Amino acid sequence: QTISRVAARDVSMGPATIRKGDLVMVMVASANHDPEAFDAPERLDVGRRPNRHVSFGYGVHFCIGASLARLEGSIALSTLLRRMDRIRIGADALQWRTNDIFRVLEALPIEFEGAA
Repeated sequence: QTISRVAARDVSMGPATIRKGDLVMVMVASANHDPEAFDAPERLDVGRRPNRHVSFGYGVHFCIGASLARLEGSIALSTLLRRMDRIRIGADALQWRTNDIFRVLEALPIEFEGAA
């Protein structure tokens, strides 16, 4: 979710100047919530197209386990949806834990009717 680097040289970014030797913490995950890149970035949309997220990194830093993670997620969600009827979130509003590095739910109450 974050990458720390030490600046190799002075760099100006907008109104800020990062000096050589400064520790910089880049919040990579925030890129997936950029309203200039995504319509309704806070909404979970598994069918979003195009979906230029960087959840698994990019280029030479692309996650070696991305294919396995996608397969595991696909199996878990398809199994849940196949076995449970009428799944819905069991809360009017979700509560998020304050955290500087990860976006964490306090709880995810789920309600469902019947089991297939």
